[in-house]
Amino acid sequence: MPLLTLTDNRPAARVAVDLAHKIQAAPARLQEVSLEICSGIFVSPKPPYLVNRITRNLLAERDAHSREILKPYIDASDLQAWRVQPRAVWIIDAYSQIDIQNYPAVYDYLLTFRPILEKRPSVKEHPWYELSRFSPRLRGNMSFPKLLLPGYANSPRCAFDENGFYADHDLFMVLPDQEKVLPRFVQGVLGSKTAWFYIRHTSSMLAVAYFRLTRRQLMDFPFPQPGKAEQEAISTLVEKLAAPVCVDRFHLEAELNQRVASLYGIQTADEFRLLEGLPPIGG
Repeated sequence: MPLLTLTDNRPAARVAVDLAHKIQAAPARLQEVSLEICSGIFVSPKPPYLVNRITRNLLAERDAHSREILKPYIDASDLQAWRVQPRAVWIIDAYSQIDIQNYPAVYDYLLTFRPILEKRPSVKEHPWYELSRFSPRLRGNMSFPKLLLPGYANSPRCAFDENGFYADHDLFMVLPDQEKVLPRFVQGVLGSKTAWFYIRHTSSMLAVAYFRLTRRQLMDFPFPQPGKAEQEAISTLVEKLAAPVCVDRFHLEAELNQRVASLYGIQTADEFRLLEGLPPIGG
């Protein structure tokens, strides 16, 4: 990833560029501590593959085996700052190796949409009922513990999924290498104000305050390499922040942001003001 270039001669701009360069000087990159970094499933058309609770229950009541290919599904709207808050949505996991007629309730349901499904350009390459662009490798990634980040965001959001949710294409999945790093520590770094500052200054703005994240940007994200004790301390903070009820969020996030910033050598008042979205004192 190229270094930021100075586009403004104001003191604030100089401090911002220097801060981005300091973050970029971290000793590792996210891809070095990850098994995989990729987008989720591209579902098209969304009906009939995405179903609500009523449809899911009807299919399961008619044929109990339907539950085997009805998987909980999330997209970026289900992502909060530190945790997944899923809606009641499931995806029909009609993958390439499946014999859909072994699931008669699902087969009959999809059959009503066959004319629409057969109009897909990719249908010449797979059975009419199959989810397109859903490789076995991507499908396998869904069951792994993974971090989830939105591809388009206006604030830091990074959640840890241990429940095997099937993630939409508008989410990035990061599978931490747990032999190298604690997953909750990676979540703490990616959900911090330091990471958000860097993302904002290396991303394209799509709308007011909304930024687009790319796979390459995630792979090249500068990543610190602290010892086990600091990883555990940050992981503990993230676990508290990700709890369904967090009674001291302000102070927990302040401590987490302070700890993560220190891993990048951030220490001046002006630098911390920039992380908070404020101009430097001298700017």
